Amino acid sequence: MNVEAIPRFVRSASFREIVWLAPGAYAVHIAEEFWRFPLWASTYFAPGFTTHRFVVGNALIMLVLLGLTALVSAVRVRPVDFVYFCWISGQLFHNALFHMGTTAHFGVYSPGLLSAILLYLPVCYCIARAAHREGRIGNAAGLAALAVGAAAMFCLAYFGLARAPVSE
Repeated sequence: MNVEAIPRFVRSASFREIVWLAPGAYAVHIAEEFWRFPLWASTYFAPGFTTHRFVVGNALIMLVLLGLTALVSAVRVRPVDFVYFCWISGQLFHNALFHMGTTAHFGVYSPGLLSAILLYLPVCYCIARAAHREGRIGNAAGLAALAVGAAAMFCLAYFGLARAPVSE
């Protein structure tokens, strides 16, 4: 096995190529969460959160992620790039912060923590680096996307999980 192949790919991959790591990382993350996250969420801050809501919500998030990834890999349009960065900021980067924060706050493993740290953070870094290198997003737009993503993740966690109605 050539261990140098991965860093070489990451350094040389174009933005259009590297963005496809995001759906892969998301799929691994959902697999980590699947068996334990609904019960964990229902126990610690979202009473009544069900596996059904977990599956439907994550299926919708994955569909949007796949659509946006296909779009940014096919066209070079700044507003599209910005929407993509807002999405991955909320669904990947800030999701990693969510898992780290809830693990620290509740003192128990938040299902999804490992893939969030080991995949989400490096994948976001690699995508941002490639985008910046190719002029797909500037510093100000990147910071704005981080802010929008933070707000989106807060809304998802607060209104989508904690405040959502219990009945299906």
